[in-house]
Amino acid sequence: MGRSSESDDMSGLKQGPWTPEEDQNLVDYIYKNGHGNWRALPKLAGLNRYGKSCRLRWTNYLRPVIKRGKFSDDEEKLIQFLSNNSRDDSSIDHFGLKSSYNVDAEFTDANIFLHRPPLKHGPNYG
Repeated sequence: MGRSSESDDMSGLKQGPWTPEEDQNLVDYIYKNGHGNWRALPKLAGLNRYGKSCRLRWTNYLRPVIKRGKFSDDEEKLIQFLSNNSRDDSSIDHFGLKSSYNVDAEFTDANIFLHRPPLKHGPNYG
């Protein structure tokens, strides 16, 4: 009666490491259309992957807001200060940083890039 699992809906989908071409297809599609429904995205983007795999790839590796490389000296000092002097997200918010608890990445990333207003529904909007 509920939603069927992806394994019931699809067979023979690719698993394992992503190729640069797959990464580029995913990025191009999200930049052009936003991510919308992650379950439908792979087919629309021409990828032979599960929707969850696409969502995790975007969220953890491909988003433009993800910084790569070493921390700057100022970032190192701030990290050390916060780890020594605080244990909650309020101090992180005070410094203008985002914690995993106060960011709704599902609705924020594509909307920022595409200059769309944030959605007014979803898990964080009663």
